[in-house]
Amino acid sequence: MLARTSAYTDDELDSTVAGEMTDHFRQSSECPRELEELSRVDASIKDLPRYDMPGAFAEQMVFKVYEMQGPGLGKANITPSGDWYTI
Repeated sequence: MLARTSAYTDDELDSTVAGEMTDHFRQSSECPRELEELSRVDASIKDLPRYDMPGAFAEQMVFKVYEMQGPGLGKANITPSGDWYTI
């Protein structure tokens, strides 16, 4: 549910699912508080400064994490997704 709530706050859901989430938030006693908290965290993160990094910085960091975790993980399939890299 948290992943969907995050997608809801980022307007990443199709209109049907977003409508279902809106209905759920109206009926729930606890979920609106969690939505409010997630929205505050999201706003705080968006207010953080952004820095330009060298072109391959993200890939290098992901590979470094894999190296630190040890053998047996196989090769990472890293694909760019906007400003993020999906593994």
